[in-house]
Amino acid sequence: MNSPPIKMDWQERVIEIERYHKSRLREDIKQTIETTAKELNRSTSRTSEDLMIASWIKTYPKILKFTTIQEALDFIRDKKREQKLA
Repeated sequence: MNSPPIKMDWQERVIEIERYHKSRLREDIKQTIETTAKELNRSTSRTSEDLMIASWIKTYPKILKFTTIQEALDFIRDKKREQKLA
């Protein structure tokens, strides 16, 4: 009997995808985001987006408190804009 898929919130998902990708990079230095996306049966753009968010969480842990992934993306976009203006 197969187990039902585990439902993760977006915060858990981005962190787990980053963990998986880094693990695969340790195994194969030629691992790409595209390869990771294929292995996880996800689009390259979504996988790339999730990896970017996971990276930003390290600098801005408050991202984890956002309710939606869109809030996280908006925050990151605003921070990038601020950095360009600085």
